[in-house]
Amino acid sequence: MRWRKIVSWLFGCVLVGFGILFFEAYTDWGFVDANTGSRKGYRQWVFGIRSHSWYEKSSLESFIEASHPDSLVSRWISYTGTGRTLVGAVRSQRHGRPGIMHTLAKGPIDSDCELASDAEKFHLYNLLSSGDEEAVIEFADVMIEAITDGKQPKTEQSGAVRPLSR
Repeated sequence: MRWRKIVSWLFGCVLVGFGILFFEAYTDWGFVDANTGSRKGYRQWVFGIRSHSWYEKSSLESFIEASHPDSLVSRWISYTGTGRTLVGAVRSQRHGRPGIMHTLAKGPIDSDCELASDAEKFHLYNLLSSGDEEAVIEFADVMIEAITDGKQPKTEQSGAVRPLSR
């Protein structure tokens, strides 16, 4: 009779162990604002509670908030949705398609805004919020190349992109 209790207890421990190792307990979500490059995210637990919320405001969003608050519109795109177990092992990945903005939001937008004039910052916001993927990709290529070459990319009011040396 005693061995049955021991076997039942061990079986229960094995089930709990497998549950901890293989049961998806939460999903870490991350979003990027396609209009400003800001980022936000949170942890969504399987039972519905959200925790670990975070927000990283870009320089561009700070500028638009301060100088043109009425024109600030966010367009959040998912870039990560990683499901994990209680011990942190990855169980699933559900990601959106943020495109080039995922690369730009990590620093090039803030680098560009440091030296850009107010008119250029506002033009950059208008370019990003226009939804014109080709123009954004063209600007991103020039921006990244200019930053790696030690130059500051600028946008002209006509929409043409030109790097401007310091």
